[in-house]
Order: sequence, then structure tokens, then C-alpha cells
Amino acid sequence: MRYHPLAARLSVGLTALGLALTALAAPAARAAVCPAPSAAFISSAPATAARTVALTFDDGPGPFLPAVLKVLREYDVRATFFDTGAHDAAFPSLTRQIVSDGHLLADHSWDHLYPSQVAGGWTVGYLTDQISRTASQQQALTGQSPCFFRPPGGFTDNVLPTVQQLGMSAVLWSIDTLDWQQPGALSAASANSIVAAATNNGGAPHPIVLMHDAKASHEANSVVSPFRGNTVAALPRIIAAYRAAGFQFVDLNGGSGLRGHNTDFSGDQLGDVLATRPDGSLWAYRGNGANGWQGWAPVGSGWQIADAMFAAGDFAGDGHPAVLYRRKDDGSLWMWPTDGAGGWGATRSIGGGWNACSALFSPGDFDGDGHPDVMCLRRDDGSLWLYPGDGAGGWRPWFQIGHGFAGYERIVSPGDFDGDGYPDVLAVAPNGALWLFSGNGSGGFRSQRQVGSGWQGFSALLSAGDFTGEGFPDLLALRSDGSLWDYAGNFTGGWTGWSQVGSGWSGTPLVTGVG
Repeated sequence: MRYHPLAARLSVGLTALGLALTALAAPAARAAVCPAPSAAFISSAPATAARTVALTFDDGPGPFLPAVLKVLREYDVRATFFDTGAHDAAFPSLTRQIVSDGHLLADHSWDHLYPSQVAGGWTVGYLTDQISRTASQQQALTGQSPCFFRPPGGFTDNVLPTVQQLGMSAVLWSIDTLDWQQPGALSAASANSIVAAATNNGGAPHPIVLMHDAKASHEANSVVSPFRGNTVAALPRIIAAYRAAGFQFVDLNGGSGLRGHNTDFSGDQLGDVLATRPDGSLWAYRGNGANGWQGWAPVGSGWQIADAMFAAGDFAGDGHPAVLYRRKDDGSLWMWPTDGAGGWGATRSIGGGWNACSALFSPGDFDGDGHPDVMCLRRDDGSLWLYPGDGAGGWRPWFQIGHGFAGYERIVSPGDFDGDGYPDVLAVAPNGALWLFSGNGSGGFRSQRQVGSGWQGFSALLSAGDFTGEGFPDLLALRSDGSLWDYAGNFTGGWTGWSQVGSGWSGTPLVTGVG
């Protein structure tokens, strides 16, 4: 019975540069205690208030998840994510981010096959294997075991007896947004349709809304779209409509609100830029999430002691971005955590000898262990090294991931630039060519290709996340004439366009994006 209708990794020979591939082990797991299993399918949100709504996302994680999480952080909304085990295994860092942000992780089978696609159909034995494998994967990655299972496609064959013997509950939904039907590009009509469907609750006080942050089903893309940009675009309006109607957002455990994490400097979840001035003052330029600025103000002094500065995500493990800087007098590297509200925590040294690096930047979680890392381009031989963070302001063992980068002084990570779910690196070659080095999610690279030319006229590259508000990571570039430009990424390793977003930036010795 059905409730509703519904990359392979590449082994690439890299010729221009030597790039290493590696993998790291997962953290130890711990058990979770589930509530008493429901005797029937759950199709309404926990009634912890007069009006509650549960936003749920199926089929992930995938490349659109960071944009979904960003919106949920911005509006302080807790959601439930029904992941497939196969996608959790493919995108471990994204799986960990769901839990780190404070959302509820749930089970959506291992490989999302429908009963008709399985020899013998959905037997109890088959479902037990699918659910248990996914639960084990999620526990190994996050330390939490799921308590809720949503059957792929809404099929119900043998689901209740299986989940009950596993001590779990089965969940369906009351509102289907049909966002899996969206086109393969941004569309105002599609976003409007998703909003209209999601908010048409028929007066029900406790709806469960079904959306998707990835595609896990096996139909052709012409039948089930893998694109989720219109879901991201619709999400703020869905949240605003339910809030205006007096609903409280809950996960399927009844919890609400997030952990107060942020990825930007000011705490409004919109990308910012930090820049020093010749007098040593540090200024924060607050992005407005729409390719512009809310304003700027001084946030520090004495920065003339530094000759390198970059944001490194939640390097300290406190839920807020940290800024790392190198002292020019002795080459020591220092961490200055932000406080999530445009201020600072306590600074401390985190290592010496960093003057061996001609370029320093953070690619985010490049090795897939859930913690931000740092990359160092060594000036003596042009080798590229990864320094994995330990999630608490320190280091795990570091290793070389590439060679032949001599002369690549302008190098940065915009996050997942090509839309495969893993952080990437952009670098300007000595001849001005801009190259994209696609990360493989486990501490190495899977491919490289040129994505631009004429970039020798730029003095600095930086990323403040999705600066334009389109849902995709962008690149900010400082030209030699002091103008600042935004190059909007298209999530496939290219550009949707570029525009000037500032002037007079030539007097900024150090500049970095935070977002």
C-alpha cells in the first residue's frame, strides 16, 4: 500500500598538480533512548502547544542541505531530517551538521527502494536490515541512534511490525509539498507552489510538512527532480506564514529552537567581511544577504601585528566562527573566537612555525570528520598540506594533500562550489587562470578544472558564503584598483554573474569573509 506517488565517485588522474586522496575514521558511538513506539503511523506533530508544526526533510543529506540549515538557523527553527543510510555514508560531515545544529536525525531506509523494486517485496527481514543499517550508520557518525522511521514513498507494507520490534515509531505526514516535482532551476512559480502547498493545513492544529533536501529515489530525473533550490527559496516564506498563524515549530520529539550556532560574525546568519586598515584597526562589514551591506563598524585594534587572517568556521567548537591570524614577528598562529553577536571571546596561541606557509585558509570540514580544518601552502616547495582541526581549537595529525602549487598565492575555499556536497578550493595560477579543485569529502581531491582567466588583476579572494542570497556559495574578489566584486556561484562550478559591491578597499592589508 502506498501513501503517495513519488555519484559514483571518480578516480581521476590529476596531471597539473599532485593531489592526494585519503580517509579518516568515524568517532565512537553512543546509544540513544527512544520514546515508547507508536502503535500506529504518526501523521501529526507533537501537541506540545496549542498549534505546532513539524517541518520534515527527506532523502538527504545532499548538496542543498547547507542552504536549508542556514535558513533554519536564521529563523531558529528545529526540523526533522529523514536521511537514507547511503547518503549519510556519502556525506558524513553534512550528517553531523544536522545534529550539531540541534535538529532531529531520523531513518529513511538505506537505499530508498520501493516494494516493487525489491525481490519478494518489503518483508520484515528486508526492512529490519534497511532500518538497522541506517541506524548504525547514523549512530556511528553522530553518537545518536534514530527513533523514527519514514518509509520511502509512503509505502506501509510490513512497516509497523518491523519498527515496533526495533523500538521505533513510523512517521508519515499530513501535508505533501510535492517539491520533488520542481524544475531543475530556480523558478518563482515553483517556489510559490511549494509555499502554497506547505501552508495549506486545512485548519489542522498539528501538521507534519513533507519536503526534500536531496533526491534518493531511483526514478529518472525527469520524473523526480534532484534540484532543491526552490525548496530553499520557499522555506523562509513557509516559516513566516506559520509563525504569523501562531504555530510553534517542533521536531518529532516535541523539541523546539536550535542551539544558537551561527556561521557569520554578527549572528544574523548573513555573510560578513572582516578587514584591517593601515592603522591596525579591524572593521566588520555586515552583509545584508542580498549582495550588499547593512553597515560597518570597528571591532578591534592592534592588528598590525598580523600578516595573515582568515575565518575557520567553528574551529573552537563553541558554535561560533573563529578568526585565525598569524603574528608577523614570530610566525605563531592565534585563534580568536567570536561570540555570535559581533564580538570576541578570549584569544590564544594554537601553534608556531606558520611562517613556513605562503598562504593560509580554511576549507571548512575538508576531511569529513565534522570539524573545520586549515590548509597551508608551503613557500619552500609549493606543497599543500591539510591540518585537520579537532573541534576544540587544536589539531589532529596533518598530512600533505598536493604538490605543484608554487605561485598560487591567491587561494581560498568557497565551500561546496560545484554542488557535490563537499568543500572545494579555488586558486589563481601564476598565469591568471582560476582553477577549481573539487574536494572528495575525505581529505583529498577528486578533480580539477579551469573556471576562469584574467584573475591576475585580483589582490585577494575571499568567501562569505552565500553573499547574494540565491542559496549558493559565492566568491568575493578584491581588484587592484580597490574595488570589491561578488562573483555569484551557480552550484555547478561556474558563475551566474558578477557585480561590484564596494570601492576603496585598497587600504585593507588583510581581509576575510565570515559566513
